[in-house]
Amino acid sequence: MVLYFGLSFGGHWAVELALQGAVDAAVDIGGPIGAADARTDPLGLPYGRAGIVGNAMGLDALPSAQEASDLLDGFSLRRQGLLAAGGGAPLLAADGDHDQYVPLGDTTALAARKHSTVWIVRDATHCATERFRPLLVGSWGWLRARAGGSRLAGSALRLPSRRFVTVHG
Repeated sequence: MVLYFGLSFGGHWAVELALQGAVDAAVDIGGPIGAADARTDPLGLPYGRAGIVGNAMGLDALPSAQEASDLLDGFSLRRQGLLAAGGGAPLLAADGDHDQYVPLGDTTALAARKHSTVWIVRDATHCATERFRPLLVGSWGWLRARAGGSRLAGSALRLPSRRFVTVHG
């Protein structure tokens, strides 16, 4: 059994792998996927995020604004047609309702997918850092239930996160 847990930009890969059915289940916390109509300015991201995104794209220097936009478009799972495809593996997508980097629509758009569950964490920012411990434990419970573990144990692990989370899908 192959399970994948992705945080922030790693969450992008969790969604992509789940949509392609390349894993048995995946968790995406705060991953940008290009589903929202809102555009992200990769060079305008604060706290060194522009460099993180550039590094993930294999660049050794910051690109121009147009090059950055074109490169980021290449990561859009909507533009790649993956969001429209059916099937795939179970996916849990979670993020804070006040994420300052990733549009909320990138997470909530996944709720329409048959095999997806979306958790929006109230009063939290990128990757729901303010509630990360209960979210992490809840995510492990969700994965455990999909990995053939005890559903009861999986539900028990999700208990700490329930008071902060709004579930979609």
